[in-house]
Amino acid sequence: MKLLSTFEEYAATGKVRIGFGNGVVLDTGRITGGGVGSAIQLTGTVPTAADLPTTGTDSEAYVVEATGDLWVWSPTEAAFLNLGPFRGPAPTDQQIDAAVTRAVTEGRVADAALLPDNGAKAVGKGELFVAVRDYGAVGDGVTDDSAALAQAVAAAKSNGRSVYWGPGTYFTPAGSSVPDLHTVRHAGPGAVAAGSFTFYPAPVSGQANTLYVDVTGSDTNDGLHTSRPFREVRAAVAALKLYASPLRGSWKVKVAAGTYKGGITVPTVRNGSQDDFLKIEGPTVGHPNVPTAIIDKAADTAATYGFMATDGTTLDLRDLKVVGGFGMAVDIRRDVYLWLRNFHGDGQNTGSVGVGVNSHCRYYVAGGRLENYTTNGIQELFGIVRSFNNVTATADQMVIRNCEVGIQAKEGCVGHLDYLTVEDCKTGVEMNGYCVVNSKAITLKRNTLGYANVNSEVHNEDGIVWGTGADANTRDFITLGAGQELSVSGWADSATARTMNVGHRALVTVAADYVDRTVSSTTETTVVSFTSVLKARRYTTAGKQYRVTARGRVNTAALIGDYRLLMRIHGIYLIDVKVPAGTPAGAVFTATWTVICSADGNNQKAFSELSVNGTGSTGYVTRTQDMQGGPRSVALSGIAGAAGDSITVHTTEVWG
Repeated sequence: MKLLSTFEEYAATGKVRIGFGNGVVLDTGRITGGGVGSAIQLTGTVPTAADLPTTGTDSEAYVVEATGDLWVWSPTEAAFLNLGPFRGPAPTDQQIDAAVTRAVTEGRVADAALLPDNGAKAVGKGELFVAVRDYGAVGDGVTDDSAALAQAVAAAKSNGRSVYWGPGTYFTPAGSSVPDLHTVRHAGPGAVAAGSFTFYPAPVSGQANTLYVDVTGSDTNDGLHTSRPFREVRAAVAALKLYASPLRGSWKVKVAAGTYKGGITVPTVRNGSQDDFLKIEGPTVGHPNVPTAIIDKAADTAATYGFMATDGTTLDLRDLKVVGGFGMAVDIRRDVYLWLRNFHGDGQNTGSVGVGVNSHCRYYVAGGRLENYTTNGIQELFGIVRSFNNVTATADQMVIRNCEVGIQAKEGCVGHLDYLTVEDCKTGVEMNGYCVVNSKAITLKRNTLGYANVNSEVHNEDGIVWGTGADANTRDFITLGAGQELSVSGWADSATARTMNVGHRALVTVAADYVDRTVSSTTETTVVSFTSVLKARRYTTAGKQYRVTARGRVNTAALIGDYRLLMRIHGIYLIDVKVPAGTPAGAVFTATWTVICSADGNNQKAFSELSVNGTGSTGYVTRTQDMQGGPRSVALSGIAGAAGDSITVHTTEVWG
């Protein structure tokens, strides 16, 4: 086969046929049966393009396994040329169309007429695609090609064809839009010069395109230059639809200061992955400054969301603000990657959710502000991965304020909440149902309930900065376990009840000592001490409790005096038990001290129980032990009632 380089040469020779060695041939974009093709013979496959032979013959062709592209030897160029993604002996119509368009319009084969050797008439110019050069475009980067481009696009649109951009740069003046440019598909290596700006109609990895939006613009513009911007963000984003299979290259929608409509839907690219995040950004102001590009519900009251992205898209929102009563300012679902950089949302006490993240998405946050939402500032559902540790200073962290729940996660959501401030919410953070959070530098202040941990895990709890004084939360922390306690909080979207007095989960061992320790002194002697085992603020929620249990036996023939076992919290005496005088040698005792927070804050009721050989006694006191200032130690000490009295404590456990 001779690779034809011009349409005139094609017209002179009649037709071109591409055949595969298994008897399949290509006929004007369709698969037909037939004999082995004589034009191009599929020789075999190679792992990568680098593995292609350095020389070839007229009939030689390979499929590159890494990409699925078909490479054909060109005698005129003494090299293998890439005809595009032919995957297997029977490519789909879409694969054929894409490969044929590229191959033909780049001058590697003739005008997309791939015919079986059956005498069929050759396909004429423009029947499968429209080449801009056929309409007079020059592509030298200097000549004004506006009229030719407009004609080519119009012809492609009217015939349902793609536009081919041959090699070159097609100049248009800065203010001269190409009508309907984004309503047709494009192919080829050519670029459009919009004034001094460059746009690639069929970008590949490494090439970057920007569409411009301004309140002075029009949605009939092509958006390739600041002098011909779109009017609405959603029109610019919708223009990407025919480029998104998947979206190649780097794309940005640059939004000027002003107010715009919501209902912005990012095109779905589930059939492949994007090369880069789609960036939608306003004028750079940086955290904590308020963005000047605003998406407002009032601009289109029918819109139910500000931004929506689904099914594998990647989206980067920067220096933008969404205001008003949207159901969600940002709604992402199903495998979306989202970046929020100085993103602001204000529900104005009518919007329901600031950022909704649903079903196996990932999102990353650096700065910004979400406020005044009637349900959640951020709502995570079903297997979400979050990251707030993208800044390193408190001054740069996102702020969520005045929402029913600042951030609520349900069912298997994980990740960092480092560098986040939640304030003035009914519940600051709620992890509900097998969620995990790392809270290295989160600040919680002036919330009715700072943190609700429902059947979930909190790591680096000591890194939480709790508000104090005027910034104090009404209640800092509540932990609920599995089973029946889950039904207490339920699965409603509202905040966890602040009046809930079930402030504990099933107790677990937080410290233990299993060494035999004998004490016989008549002065107070430490039996065992555990340092920093009771976390700060954990035991200041009504209903929260901890327990200390000691088990031992009497060593002497019989105790001469009462033997006291005292419990101290952070060095301060709390309560004791007495193994009574006369207890015989070998008698086994169990001493248990249970301390329950009776009201939020430093308010405890302490209970003691002693069982000696099955006979029990009890005790009770109230205390105001400080449990907020930091992790607290637990110590058990003993005082013999008389010289010669001796006991051995075999095990001591702290449960909390």
